[in-house]
Amino acid sequence: MSDETIIDIMDRRAIEHDAGRVSAAGIWARRLGALSIPVVIIAGLMHRFGHLDTPTLIGSIGLATILALLALAMAIATIVTVWSYGWRGLGDAGVGVIYALCVLALPAWAGVAYIDKPMITDVTTDPRDPPAMPAAQAQRPALSNPVRYNEELVAVQRIAYPQIVPLRAVVPPPNVYEVVLDIVESMDWLVLDSHAPQDGLSGGVEALVHSPVFGFPNDVSIRISYEGDNTVIDMRARSRFGKHDLGYNAKLIDNFLTELATRLSVPGA
Repeated sequence: MSDETIIDIMDRRAIEHDAGRVSAAGIWARRLGALSIPVVIIAGLMHRFGHLDTPTLIGSIGLATILALLALAMAIATIVTVWSYGWRGLGDAGVGVIYALCVLALPAWAGVAYIDKPMITDVTTDPRDPPAMPAAQAQRPALSNPVRYNEELVAVQRIAYPQIVPLRAVVPPPNVYEVVLDIVESMDWLVLDSHAPQDGLSGGVEALVHSPVFGFPNDVSIRISYEGDNTVIDMRARSRFGKHDLGYNAKLIDNFLTELATRLSVPGA
């Protein structure tokens, strides 16, 4: 057997051996992608049931996002090695990409809302005299946003959410108060303080509201005021954490006042 034949056989064996290799990047793509999912789920459940504070939850979501991005990077590296050297590993990389995309769907949605909505965390129907939040102030946790209303954002809110205005009802304030309490209870909001309007003095309800998925806390204050024999209802919603509410507080107020108007049968509401 000639030397050239021996060299050809060795080259073929080397190529076959190399083609049978499994890309380590593919394995890591699957591992990192798989790891990112329980980080989000466990942190979300612990926060939802009060075993994890909000800043830690936000940090956990950030960690899961980084892991998912690393999984995508490893998947890209796998494609390069498979294309260049014929290694195996596309299956692992594909699984990692699926895991990563599941996790990245959350920050992707948040990114769209971040761009689409104004950077505010405090929305009210009465920017000139927003409903007070003494009960929320008394239990404000560390690192949370202040309760004080930022008047510099009045113009921003009016442009972004022109529909957020006071609700007027041809119903006595004490009757409106009972309906408000009923709606708050039906929505499973945690009442922090409440007092009925009487003798011409305003009443109201303060409550703690958690967002549907991760349970981010938001303080709500509903003011029920006299307007002759009728009623003016003002509302304010304030995120406890973060610099951007992603439009949640305006939606919260809009939904609540729509439900209240329906129950009070306010014309044109």
